[in-house]
Amino acid sequence: VLKEHGVVDAGGFGLAIIFDAFTAALLGRAGTMVDELSFGRASHPKVEIEQVNDWEGSQYRYCNEFLVDSDTLDREEALNFLSTMGDCELCVGDVPKFKVHVHSDHPDQVLAYFLERGQVSEVFIHNMQMQSVERTEKLAAEEEAQRKPLGFVAVAAGEGNAAILKSLGVDVVVSGGQTMNPSTKDLLDAIGSVNADAVIVLPNNSNIIMAANSAAELAEVSCAVVPTKSVPQAFSALFSVDQDASLETNVEEMAEAAAAVKTGEVTWATRDSKD
Repeated sequence: VLKEHGVVDAGGFGLAIIFDAFTAALLGRAGTMVDELSFGRASHPKVEIEQVNDWEGSQYRYCNEFLVDSDTLDREEALNFLSTMGDCELCVGDVPKFKVHVHSDHPDQVLAYFLERGQVSEVFIHNMQMQSVERTEKLAAEEEAQRKPLGFVAVAAGEGNAAILKSLGVDVVVSGGQTMNPSTKDLLDAIGSVNADAVIVLPNNSNIIMAANSAAELAEVSCAVVPTKSVPQAFSALFSVDQDASLETNVEEMAEAAAAVKTGEVTWATRDSKD
């Protein structure tokens, strides 16, 4: 049965090649086994089955997919017919095995055409409009289920600070800091990307507080700024978060926690001092 369908056992085929090579070497001839098997496979055309995900944007209601077994089907004529029935037409394979796909409002007429020319199997007819609506509703429900009451945006420089802030619950870290002030738009975009009912912004630099306040005023969700002036202050503020408390209560508690933190920095001078 395997031989009739051009299929070979991998282990047995390998052993056969070895024996054939030994024989060819002893007799001084080239082996022909691989060519014969390749010819055998070519004489049994296969129908490639592929997943078609092109429902979006079609003006037709039904996605029709099925297999056709026919000794008389003309593939070009079939494609011409399918083009009159809808869009995304596909007819692949060769006598006697074909796969057909088309978007159409008349699956009955499509099936009737191929039933007159052969046998049809594995028929799938999907109502794309219903599935599109269901998928949209499902995605919206999932997004709503993941929505948090309170989200956070923080400004920080460096992957290390960003990683710590995210581990403490920050949703979006905007790259910035001393001499690298993000714009109001940068902060506004970050606020808009947080899936939460309210957002708190931690600027972590005195030069960024004004831009943070402007972004909070322009945000489409409830937004407030805890005026942190350093990343360590943000760490302390985040430890005091209570997801069950109101936005106002959290801002008050976080600001109090941040104010209790005193920080110092050691850095390189921008220019040499005079003697």
